[in-house]
Amino acid sequence: LCSILVPILRHLTVLRQPVVYSQPTMAKLHEAWAGKLAPSIRESGYGGWLPTEGQGAKGSQTPKFITFRDPITRARAGTMYLLPGGGASESAQAAVTAAVVAVDEVDSFPDRHRVELVTKRADSYGSRGLRIYTSTVKSDTIEGEGASIILALYAESTASRLWFSCPHCTRWQPLEWERVRYLDGNEPEAIATASYACAGCAGFRRSCGFFPCWFSIKCSGAADLPM
Repeated sequence: LCSILVPILRHLTVLRQPVVYSQPTMAKLHEAWAGKLAPSIRESGYGGWLPTEGQGAKGSQTPKFITFRDPITRARAGTMYLLPGGGASESAQAAVTAAVVAVDEVDSFPDRHRVELVTKRADSYGSRGLRIYTSTVKSDTIEGEGASIILALYAESTASRLWFSCPHCTRWQPLEWERVRYLDGNEPEAIATASYACAGCAGFRRSCGFFPCWFSIKCSGAADLPM
């Protein structure tokens, strides 16, 4: 989720550009919005950018789009479009362009063509368009019937990861789940006590919601950044 939300929130709130988030079906899109996207945005410190009424407001149905606004000035920021993959929505998708297209649960799409229909939304941005694919891998092959779409896309990709600079020792590092620490009790207690152990100084840094204290971010391959 971090690999999707960090670039999405940056483009929406800092660059103020449109983004697309997609799931294979409307049902999965609803589940993702209600179960992880909306709660994560609200708990991340960016909840104030969400609408207070209408599409995207708390308690509303899964929106077709959400327009973010600066919580202080109320100036319009970026718009996030929620698109189901392919099917009857193709004509509606054609009118949407976005600087970032994040396609979730790629291996649950019926075929790669459906994934590519969604990612075309970034074509008008040329080389500046960012396409992000995530998925639970459903197959360990990349060719033939039943092949994994996500593994094939990964093989063709830049294989980039998000690297964060520790605000204390400045070491660049990707965030690894193994370095997250929390009290193993109930969920609220785990959330309240969550912290991250830096790979450089080994200091424990409170997550502060959505890791805003890890404010320096790069998208790069491992070979491009020193350990």
